[in-house]
Amino acid sequence: MGVFSEYAPAYWFAGLPVMPCKGKRPVIAGWQRLCDVMPTPEEQAAWIAQYPDHNIGLPLGWASGMVAVDIDTDNPAEIVAIKATLPPSRYERIGRKGCALFYQYNGEKNFSISGKVDFLSSGKQVILPPSIHPDTKQPYSWTGDAL
Repeated sequence: MGVFSEYAPAYWFAGLPVMPCKGKRPVIAGWQRLCDVMPTPEEQAAWIAQYPDHNIGLPLGWASGMVAVDIDTDNPAEIVAIKATLPPSRYERIGRKGCALFYQYNGEKNFSISGKVDFLSSGKQVILPPSIHPDTKQPYSWTGDAL
């Protein structure tokens, strides 16, 4: 079994509209609709058959009920300072550098701060563990609770 075929069903069971990604890019045309609706059981079955070894992407917004703050720096002091300005998050994903913190979606809009902090909401997506980072070839991981 591959990452997508093994782990996507648990995310769907938890009510998250995950989709297959190659590296960090969605492979589903029109994937942004998944920010608002869950994939159908037929889509889920087709994706598992067609993309078993792909990564797992989470469309953010209404359907997932999630937004993410993506901290894109490998400077520990910057990470600590940025996290100190944010509310605590139960869900933190670690990749190559920095982290992504997950929060409840309340209709927020996307924005970026100086290329180091991206607030990702509807129309955006993030890669979920245990997907494989395309540069490091290592799995993304959770610190604390997993979604």
